[in-house]
Amino acid sequence: SMAGSETVILLVESDAVICTEMRRMLRESGHRVVCCEHSQSVIDQATSLRPDLVIIDTSHTNGNGLALCRQLRPQLDRPMMIVSGKSTEDTELEALESGADEFLELSARPRVMLARINALLSRAVRISNLPQRIRLSSMTIDASQQGVRMGETLIPLTSGEFDLLWMLAEQAGKVLPREQVFRQLRGFDYNGFDRAIDIRIARLRRKLGDNGKRPVLIHSSRGVGYMLSP
Repeated sequence: SMAGSETVILLVESDAVICTEMRRMLRESGHRVVCCEHSQSVIDQATSLRPDLVIIDTSHTNGNGLALCRQLRPQLDRPMMIVSGKSTEDTELEALESGADEFLELSARPRVMLARINALLSRAVRISNLPQRIRLSSMTIDASQQGVRMGETLIPLTSGEFDLLWMLAEQAGKVLPREQVFRQLRGFDYNGFDRAIDIRIARLRRKLGDNGKRPVLIHSSRGVGYMLSP
């Protein structure tokens, strides 16, 4: 649905007021918002609409927002964002563990929310301009499949995991500073507290079968950054 400049955002939201506010804010930036209340119809909508982004409000989906995120993830090659009224480090961890590419508090300033949303949307355009694959000694990262091949196995990645791995692979053998990783992935500066990158690194290591205690593929130098073995 990237035809023309209008992007389609599927918003899973049972609070009518929030739905109206989000729709107005996003329409001003040229996005079309389709609101959806019930989890059951979300799966159908996501399939028929092929939205450019799915936003799930977990504070207003009867507690099944994360389950919905896990259910949608394997069927959706577009970014998914979770917003929530309450935010602790645990809720952010849970959101990213469920396969969300981004987590944001509903109370975030509209400017911040738009920056995150636009960073996720511009990703789709970026990906389509990538070379098909990057080959390293231990793996081949495949843009058309949004996954990584190790031997004969294709391991599918979420868009957040793919972006991170691709970024590391482009500079394989070099340490990428955390700030740079953060800025490229999230579209604005690193504040030193955000665990999102660490969570993604941990998820990637798990998927690649890399031991977090003694990694051979993704190395992290504490406080500095990350490096992927060439």
